[in-house]
Amino acid sequence: MKTTIISAILLIASAVSASAQSYNNYDLNVGEFSELRVLDGINVDYTCDADSAGRAFFDCPSDLASAFIFTNKGGKLTIQLSEENIKTHDLPRLKVCSKFLTKIENSGDSTLRVLSVKESPKFEAKLEGNGRLIVRHIEANEVKGTMRLGNGTLIISGRCDEAKLNLTGTGVIQADDLIAENASVSAKGTGSVGVHATKDLGVFGMGSTSIYYKGNPTIKNRSVGLKLMQMK
Repeated sequence: MKTTIISAILLIASAVSASAQSYNNYDLNVGEFSELRVLDGINVDYTCDADSAGRAFFDCPSDLASAFIFTNKGGKLTIQLSEENIKTHDLPRLKVCSKFLTKIENSGDSTLRVLSVKESPKFEAKLEGNGRLIVRHIEANEVKGTMRLGNGTLIISGRCDEAKLNLTGTGVIQADDLIAENASVSAKGTGSVGVHATKDLGVFGMGSTSIYYKGNPTIKNRSVGLKLMQMK
């Protein structure tokens, strides 16, 4: 089932005054979701909140309300800008909520933050471009983090049994505060990766990526050209 929600049609607004413009508070029903993808440089905060699950919140002037398009396809929510607003600046930060989250992706030059998330068997975070994706306090059996095609920054913290980190390009993966029993890093490019493994660490790939690691793991280094350094 595919549901496309344009905020200009399904908005619930209450007006509040601002110094130069009239702002509205928007509370939209976007449907329950477990995967989130953000496009077009929109700043978004995600929160795990059962009471507000399936809703999006933001404040903006009424003429910007129609800028956002929310598409929910089978529990996979995509947020993007309408075609006529692709180059619009000074967009508000959105807040979206669901009961749980298993995958998140930022494909724009913006900041996407996961502020709280429930424990899950698997969690995946993916960043494309020059933006930022920040995931705090994740608890999962397996965590996969991917950074590709840009100079962005992916930050992940928490705990897991297994961490799989993949970097392509010149970006940065900061996962040294993600404490994993076993971890693997695959890198191609000139970026950097921080990782924390307590048991085993596998390193794969080629290029001049710098790999910084915490812990005292058994290391299997099958890379060519990558620089491996222990963090104190």
